[in-house]
Formats: sequence, structure tokens, C-alpha cells
Amino acid sequence: MKFDFQKDTPALKAGDRAAFNKLMEDYYGWSVVQARQVIRDSERAKDAAVTFWEQLPRLLRDQPPADGALLPWMEVCIRNTAIDQVRAKQPKVRYEAEPTDVRADQSDPTLQLSALQDMEAIAAQLRSAQHKDVFWRLIEGATPRDIAEECGLSLKRAQNLISEVRGIIQQQIGDDNA
Repeated sequence: MKFDFQKDTPALKAGDRAAFNKLMEDYYGWSVVQARQVIRDSERAKDAAVTFWEQLPRLLRDQPPADGALLPWMEVCIRNTAIDQVRAKQPKVRYEAEPTDVRADQSDPTLQLSALQDMEAIAAQLRSAQHKDVFWRLIEGATPRDIAEECGLSLKRAQNLISEVRGIIQQQIGDDNA
């Protein structure tokens, strides 16, 4: 059964769980699309949409929409939630020192320079700042869970980024060996 804005909105504002469930079933996908207009990463957009749905009962109680304006109000709330997530989840990455290749001989500066150039060549192939952050953290020996926490990502998104980065590394190594 579809959410009827005229009939179900008063029940939703009153805290009716069935009305909430109908609304969420009908508009969850729409909420992800709204969040994707702010956040280009689909996993983070889904996280923003879920956060909105978790906050919806409180938002309805604290800042109820005007009569007949539930959908535009929801759109504004979703976008604000997405903007808040973007602001909160932008880690500023600073490296204490240049990462080094653990395979490089520490006593041979030529090998050290070659290893650093290889890493920079791989970093240049990476598409986004997230990919680069994941790459440098992998070089430092971080686990997927550490990367997810440090970059403000879901574990699944961090694992996907690690997989993509490893594919680019493998491609670069394969190009060098060809």
C-alpha cells in the first residue's frame, strides 16, 4: 500500500510506526537519489539517507513541516543531512614523512628513490582523493577497518576502495614488468 500524504501524514507526525514504514518503503530510493545530489559516493549517500530516516521521528517532532509540504521538507532535510556528513567526514590527511617501500634496501639511496617514484607513479593513476588516501594508508600498513575509521567510510566502501587500489597497483606492476 502506498503512502497517502493527506491521510498518512497526520499519523506520521503522531508517531505511527506503520505510517513511517509505508513512507520509508515508498521513498527510501528517492532519499538516496537526493543525497547523491550532494554526495557523489553512492555508499556515503546511502549512509546519509539512512541517517535521515533514523532522525525523521525527531525531526517531525522538533521541526514539523507545514501542512501539505512533507515531501519538499523531507528533501531539504535529506540534503542538509548529506551536507553535514560531507563536512564531518572530510579528514585532513597529513603525512609525517614520505612513505617508503618496505622492499627497498635502506642502505641504497638509488633503490629508495626508485621505490618512491614507483609509489608516486601508482598514486598518479588513482582517480580520486579517497583512492589516494587509501593507497598511502595501505603503504603504512593500515587494516581495512583502520582505513574505514580514518577516512570516515563504511567498512564495505573501504574494502571496495582497497580492491580498486590493489587493481591499479597490479596494473602498474604489470606495466613495469612488460
